[in-house]
Amino acid sequence: MDPGDTVEANDITAQSSVPGWIQIVDLAKALGVPRGMALQYATVTRGEFVGEGDILAQRSILGSLWRRTCVAPVTGRVTDLTDGLIFIRSSPQLTTPGARLARKADDTLSPHGGTTEAASVALRGAWGAGASAHGPLHLLVSTPGERLTWKSIGLDCKGNVVVVGAWLDRAISLRATRLRVCGIVAGGIDPQFVPEAHHSSIPLLITEGAGVMPISETIFELLVEHEGTEVLISGGRGSELEKPGPELVIPLPAEEAPGVIEIPSTRSLRPGDPVRLTRPPYQGYAGTVIGAESRLTRYRSGVQCPAVWVQLSDGRRVYVPYTNLELMSA
Repeated sequence: MDPGDTVEANDITAQSSVPGWIQIVDLAKALGVPRGMALQYATVTRGEFVGEGDILAQRSILGSLWRRTCVAPVTGRVTDLTDGLIFIRSSPQLTTPGARLARKADDTLSPHGGTTEAASVALRGAWGAGASAHGPLHLLVSTPGERLTWKSIGLDCKGNVVVVGAWLDRAISLRATRLRVCGIVAGGIDPQFVPEAHHSSIPLLITEGAGVMPISETIFELLVEHEGTEVLISGGRGSELEKPGPELVIPLPAEEAPGVIEIPSTRSLRPGDPVRLTRPPYQGYAGTVIGAESRLTRYRSGVQCPAVWVQLSDGRRVYVPYTNLELMSA
């Protein structure tokens, strides 16, 4: 579109490609083996691209007479294998962020109807469950790596979106549901709770992944800054047509509204770019790009991809593939 063009209501003004869902496949259940043994039958590795229907794992029963097979339910990339589970991020899809953000502004800022123009910041999660809700943001932890138990969820949490730190399990979720908490934000989730968590009646937002995972320092600082603010949390399982995925939307006062920054989608990372690391062993860390290689780097999996040197916030320098990085606004 060009300046001066006329648009009608519901016209699509922009589209963007956003990461797909995280689909979790329970190998142990599919193959009928204990969780500790399931991954030995896996035929895929972390980072591998799979198509819907491709074999993820296979187990012979009674010699070679019968076989139990587990196939991929979606097309996407294997992001992790842990505790008898395989995590697959489905292929990106086009969305229309203008329409989606307009509706979110109505939900959070004008619940009685009408159109409200307001700036906001959206935190995209690695995994989520439940529909959407809104309430004041309430931190129950003082550090991103703190791990709580269900006893930390008290009556003062009722009606709030609570941040519980590095761990979410069944006990915490049940306690929060009974006390009518509006939503839960955590860094990591108990892998054994995931199948049940899919049916959560309250929104769950996991920022990092499975296991005990500290919330990214950058995200945690933002949460601390906006504690008490009315936020919208979505587990990405609502009935919205766009299905934007799990995220937390924090409205900003007009004076804090960021300017529009154009970043070409094809540009390479440059020294000085702030980034967030999205996969182990440095998942959740934030840092700054300090140098890039001009050639492809081959990893043990056989995958070749560009990589950069990143200085972490604690001073360490690590070599990270592009696919393991997210560019953050400065």
